[in-house]
Formats: sequence, structure tokens, C-alpha cells
Amino acid sequence: RDYFYEKFGELGHTYNFYVLWDMDYCTEDAAVIKAVLATDFNNWVKGERFDSYMHSVLGTGVFNADGELWKFHRSMTHPFFARERITDFETFNRHAEEAI
Repeated sequence: RDYFYEKFGELGHTYNFYVLWDMDYCTEDAAVIKAVLATDFNNWVKGERFDSYMHSVLGTGVFNADGELWKFHRSMTHPFFARERITDFETFNRHAEEAI
């Protein structure tokens, strides 16, 4: 199993840790994830350091932006995560498995 995943059993559903001199957080708590990504995003700024590390992977989008830019990207992607769209993933996955 993954090192960080194993730490949940030892430290709880959300914990912090240091990577060199920077404090980071790890969570498996759905309420915390929802707060970070949707309901309380203004209090969970990712910042320039995160952008510099992750820009080549995430680009400039909902997962890598803060503030007004985040709001813009969230409004653009929100329709793709509506309940009706998400239920299509089960159908997509089934057909993809059959095709493979």
C-alpha cells in the first residue's frame, strides 16, 4: 500500500506533514475534499509554489488556480460534473471494458 494511505490509520482521516520546510496536508475525508474543491475554496489557497510544481501536469485550470481564475474554471467545468453526466461514466466504463 501507499505510504500516505497507511498514515491515515495511524494519524486519522486528515493529517499534515513537512516536505523539507513546507507543510502539506493529506486527507481522505470527503467533507474536507468538498470544502477544498467547492464550498470553502477561498480558505484553501494553493499558491505559487503549488502552481510551480504542478503547472506542467495540470496547466492553468480548476485544479491549479485560485481566486477569480478558479471561479471562472469551476463555472466552465461545473456542467461536466452534474449528476446526469457522472452517471454516464458507468456506461462509458462498461463499454470501454468490453472494447478492451
